[in-house]
Amino acid sequence: MSNQSKSSKSPNMPRSGKDDPIEFSAGFWVMKEFQSVIAFRAYESVVTSGESRSVKQLQNMAFEKYHGDLNNADSLGLAKKFMLGLEMFDGIYDTEDDPATGKSKKVLKYILETI
Repeated sequence: MSNQSKSSKSPNMPRSGKDDPIEFSAGFWVMKEFQSVIAFRAYESVVTSGESRSVKQLQNMAFEKYHGDLNNADSLGLAKKFMLGLEMFDGIYDTEDDPATGKSKKVLKYILETI
């Protein structure tokens, strides 16, 4: 195996997140539970698509649902939508005014932070 193939990343690797870190205020186990639920939602979406595909195509579809399209910076996967409180995940966040900036921001509902 050449050095080039060892160092090249798989096209299915998720974005590093270094350019847009999102803080998760709840605990580790809550985060893991949310990741599991989001992964199941991605799986469910792929399974209910109703089209016959190869196993590799199904894996790629599930990956894209979870992480978003890696070739499109504007594409948001379910995990990122969850962290930003968008679409179906809007209900788990409260909106609060940030006294320092005067802008409103989304914060995880208190009940989820205390689990």
